[in-house]
Amino acid sequence: MTPRKLLFATSSIFFPDSSGGAERSLLRLFDGLRRRGWEVEVVCGRSLRSPHAWKAAAAALLRLRAPRLFARDEAGGLRAWRGLRRFRGRPAWTAWFDGFLDAYRPDAVLGYNNLTCPLLGRALDRGLPCFFVVRSLANLFAASRFIPDGVHLLANSPFAASVAAAATGRPAEVVLPLVDAAGYRVEGRQRRYVTFVNPTPEKGVAVALAVARALPETRFLFVKGRWGDRSYETVARGLPNVEVWDHRHDMRAVYAVTDVLLVPSQWLETFGRVVVEAQQSGIPVVAADVGGLPFTVGEGGLLVRPKGDPAAYVEALRRLRADQALYAELSARALANSRRPEFDPEAQADAFVAIVERALAAGASPRPAGGLVPGRAAEERPRPPRDERLPGPARAAQR
Repeated sequence: MTPRKLLFATSSIFFPDSSGGAERSLLRLFDGLRRRGWEVEVVCGRSLRSPHAWKAAAAALLRLRAPRLFARDEAGGLRAWRGLRRFRGRPAWTAWFDGFLDAYRPDAVLGYNNLTCPLLGRALDRGLPCFFVVRSLANLFAASRFIPDGVHLLANSPFAASVAAAATGRPAEVVLPLVDAAGYRVEGRQRRYVTFVNPTPEKGVAVALAVARALPETRFLFVKGRWGDRSYETVARGLPNVEVWDHRHDMRAVYAVTDVLLVPSQWLETFGRVVVEAQQSGIPVVAADVGGLPFTVGEGGLLVRPKGDPAAYVEALRRLRADQALYAELSARALANSRRPEFDPEAQADAFVAIVERALAAGASPRPAGGLVPGRAAEERPRPPRDERLPGPARAAQR
């Protein structure tokens, strides 16, 4: 195996400023690559709320200097260069990034979140093989007029791959989120709470609150996420059966007291990493029957439709918690589901390596000058999905 240099480049913020499932999966991927002899570095934005930003600024002031455009740290165990969060292709950023590319000379560049990221565009302009992880369908369709012709599309689930193919007219290869069982599995679990992670509108906080109101005898645990600069208001005011915890880096404390995981997502969830995390401890899941969640949940839980009906979740929770034979069966199936061969993080790291190697062996894709260029005309592309209605292959994949 040839050791490679990978650059992860995004104008968005990254771990630890943002610590959702995508960031955790990428960190696990980078760790697997480094154990395979690869070098990995990160160029990303910085949150002004981050303690790292204030430390860098304070250090510069102590040296009687202006804070640098980019500051280096090793938070998360890998070298990261963080700059001002929103730069929109400003010349100072471009000049710095071009110099960085000349010095680091990566074999491949990986991006996520934003297909029109100026950093990804600069890498394309330099003729570097570029890869993009499709995980947010809203972002994919927002950039549907400007799909980079030279970017190799990766997807975090078969569902996301089918939607990406329908939107772009070209295939996307699948690399599933990487979840290490040891980091989430707990023994001697206490069945105290119905747990809901990341109480945001997209994840279904309104539905979860309505379910908690309808089940006053049931204890709920809401766990805040760290989704970029997203602020979390008091989501459970006036509900004595709902306990709210701050973001947990180590989720084992959460799963150790979880009876059922509630996943009432109201957007087209492409994978739902939290499902596999919980199922590592035999926790059954009650989830919306939407997007890629049926693939991820497998037989380890109950799927709810319609996704926005609190009564349907109430019925599923009552049925699961009242029938101990059903609970035991779904708990066993949840654990078995989490051990599916395709959920092995080492297998997914190998899959990523194989995809990159094939692309490098095939040579760089031809691209016109200018980086991000219009692909097919906008009228030839599928419109963004409204609710759960998706074009062709994506609709079939959702069933």
